[in-house]
Amino acid sequence: MLIFFDCEFTELGIDPKLISIGLVSENGTRELYAELCDTYQPSDCSDFVREAVLPHLEGGDARMTMRELSVRLVDWLIAFGEPVQLATDSLSWDWPWIGELFAEAGEGTNWPAHMTTHGKAEVFRPANVDGRPYVLTQSPSFNLAIEAAFASGLRRHHALDDAKANRLGWQALGEGNKAMQEALLIAQVRLFNPRGYSRPRWFRQFKLYRALRFSLDNHCPRANLIPMCDISNMQADKITTAQLAIDCQVKHG
Repeated sequence: MLIFFDCEFTELGIDPKLISIGLVSENGTRELYAELCDTYQPSDCSDFVREAVLPHLEGGDARMTMRELSVRLVDWLIAFGEPVQLATDSLSWDWPWIGELFAEAGEGTNWPAHMTTHGKAEVFRPANVDGRPYVLTQSPSFNLAIEAAFASGLRRHHALDDAKANRLGWQALGEGNKAMQEALLIAQVRLFNPRGYSRPRWFRQFKLYRALRFSLDNHCPRANLIPMCDISNMQADKITTAQLAIDCQVKHG
């Protein structure tokens, strides 16, 4: 089963800090959302994040420490009781956070797990979780479905809503049901009607520089710490040059 996830963080710099994460199952019936309370200060955030991300934070029960989130995430994934694979549209920015959370959770626990090595480090992940991400391939249908999701009320740059939008985009690639086609048509009309869809297009350009950071080989502390959850064993048919290039486009989520 695929698990769609999205992360929000403080900046597109050398030391980003996790703000929130949202996950939703392939069938849409199970969700997990968390906001971090011990990883960052508002002063750590870029102007864009303060404007487009922080206003969507919910607070309350969603707030937890990095340690609490890591344990909750692993418990949530194991509870599926079947193999799961995490799906992302951002290989170089969102995917490494999963490795950090697994590493945090793996210390001193007795969960059923796989241990993989990267250099001298052992990396923990739950036994039912694929060590390779499913990288979402963007296309006109994918993008239109995402725009339809946001036009219908999902909040752009809210981690859980972005994960839900990616799920709908993925569904649009393989499910030509009438409701989805109608939603895509509505989105298309709004995209070409400035009065009907007036949100600035630059909102879609947040995280535009993900692939630039990746291609320039900017080994920030976070990049060195996490061996990308067995990323060295990713299947070639899932991670292609074209798909990595997609990562320089806007992260809808």
